[in-house]
Amino acid sequence: MQQTSPIAEVQNCPVLIVEDNDANRLYLTRALESRGMNNLMAVENGTAAMRCMNNFAPELVILDLMMPGMDGFECSRTIRSHPQYHDLPILVQTSATEPEIRCKAFEMGATDFISKPIYPDELYARVRVHLQNRLYLKNLQHY
Repeated sequence: MQQTSPIAEVQNCPVLIVEDNDANRLYLTRALESRGMNNLMAVENGTAAMRCMNNFAPELVILDLMMPGMDGFECSRTIRSHPQYHDLPILVQTSATEPEIRCKAFEMGATDFISKPIYPDELYARVRVHLQNRLYLKNLQHY
């Protein structure tokens, strides 16, 4: 039986990118693809994210906070309201520097932050760490 390497396992994890700006959505997707991530889905808002959660079954969500319609706060809260997503990593991307906004994001269910402008190596490092932790926890629960 051939085993998958830990990095390959991380790179195969489904990651959902939720970003209303077309250029930013493309930038995030390409930044991760260029580092080997190969199971990405990018959507334009929180409503679209919620529609695809069950079918796509992401192992991590990269979530913009400021979006029209269902913003990142509401999307994060809605994700957390489903028991199957209680430990899903939600990496919030934002240009907000106000502590109140960051605290509100954590209260709504964010796991971590990445500040805009996004640096591809930092993005991949944060995604990799959260996916590795998620896989470790799933393996422990399975064991």
